[in-house]
Amino acid sequence: MILVSKIKTYISKSEFARHVLTLMSGTGLAQVIAVLASPVITRLFTPEDFGILASYTALVGIFSALICGRYEFAIVLPKKDEGAANIVYLCLGIILCASLIILAGVLFGRQWISLYLKTPALSLWLWLLPVSLLLVGLNQTFSYWNLRQKGFKDMAFSRISNASSNAITSVGLGFFTNLGASGLLAGDIFGRLASCLVLIAGALKGRTTYFVEHFNRTKIIQMAGEYKKFPVYGILPSLLDNVTLAMPVLFFTKFFDSAITGYYSLGMRIIQLPVSLIGVSISQVFHQKIASAQATTGEISYYVEQIFQKLVLVAIPFLVVMLSAPFWFEIVFGPQWTVAGKYVMILAPGVALRFAVSPISVAFGVRNRQELAAVWKVVSLISTAFFLGISLPFADPEYSLYFLVINDIFIYSLYLYLIFKISSASIKRALFTFVLR
Repeated sequence: MILVSKIKTYISKSEFARHVLTLMSGTGLAQVIAVLASPVITRLFTPEDFGILASYTALVGIFSALICGRYEFAIVLPKKDEGAANIVYLCLGIILCASLIILAGVLFGRQWISLYLKTPALSLWLWLLPVSLLLVGLNQTFSYWNLRQKGFKDMAFSRISNASSNAITSVGLGFFTNLGASGLLAGDIFGRLASCLVLIAGALKGRTTYFVEHFNRTKIIQMAGEYKKFPVYGILPSLLDNVTLAMPVLFFTKFFDSAITGYYSLGMRIIQLPVSLIGVSISQVFHQKIASAQATTGEISYYVEQIFQKLVLVAIPFLVVMLSAPFWFEIVFGPQWTVAGKYVMILAPGVALRFAVSPISVAFGVRNRQELAAVWKVVSLISTAFFLGISLPFADPEYSLYFLVINDIFIYSLYLYLIFKISSASIKRALFTFVLR
């Protein structure tokens, strides 16, 4: 009871804790919906269906780096809302242009893409790639506007809307139709649409007139120039970063089959739930916190060390749960998914380290050191391609997963070092005080 009382006191006094709790509550409910729906969905769709979905979302993930020109990250930075509002307009213009360019690419390249990935069924759904990316861009833009305005409740509700719409669509189509992977793809698109509508409604609430009155072409150009480091140092590295994240999915699809991709994608989808629930929520509030600290005192090392300690504290039980995945995957998702549980067990150490490091990477943008993050992303891409490449002679997906773990430990240890260095923080001090707590 004393511990509970202390936690309540801390939350009531800490704005940071309240904001994190708001996002975690919404995200937590969204993940509960996803968890409850998953055992049903895994019995309605096959590993091959999940493999096709994974290939589609991998392509969405790759091109999402282009869709806003990375200017969405700058929305939280201007001192006045007028500047931020015109960055929103800048993002909307880039979203429209990028979506049209990608539509043209799909027109000429969809057959080649589907044949290269050995998934002919994907060809039809590639027509929706520009739509998915349009929704991704709108979600990114209005998420950061709501973040700037501390609209954490709208952000939380958008995640609930995404999860519930995705689950209802997928389960409904799985029960009443025989669409196969198309049902999963439709669920993904409707989930993004629902999230997007909530975020836009939250952003425009009481501010529709404000946005209309403050549209200024000159200001848009000024903001584009002032924050040009985001596209200059952000687009290519982020594109490489997204290729790195998508590489295992495309690798398994190309060199094995859609079922292997399905096992891998479901495993990653499930273990990403804590990342969405805790990591993303902490990262977004942390971003707003250190952006404010950077603008006022220029000192963020304390916050970096404190948040890293909290993430490590959560990563430890998370690792234990992942190591027991083969047992509970079979019970929860059905016997056909035991292989996915084994994949999770193999990937566990690398995923746990990634969980503890990724949320604090927003420090690069706040410190205006995007060029250093860009170098890391190039190293990450080369390293991932290297380790997957040397696994090919074994002709066994499990060997490829072991090499992926080695790769993750290497690149995220380097990432951690760079984050602490640019933040003037101390890894030794953070770990030492963590042990003494």
